Amino acid sequence: TFELSSIANVEILIYTIGGKKIKHIKSKSYPQGFNSIGWNGKNEFGRTLANGVYIYKIIAKNTSNKISHIGRCAIFK
Repeated sequence: TFELSSIANVEILIYTIGGKKIKHIKSKSYPQGFNSIGWNGKNEFGRTLANGVYIYKIIAKNTSNKISHIGRCAIFK
């Protein structure tokens, strides 16, 4: 879930703690306000990820700005 102050294209990259990119959620346009992106917990090859902590990078860009945020997410089954 994220909030945008204006319309922007948003993409998310997910990495292991070691820095290996395991998932790229492609860029899509989202409206101003609160939005959410669903993810099934699988990597680029369709395999379910193991329990643990992962790093995400969310990138939002429009014609005048590009902003990114790095955070952590956890998978527990």
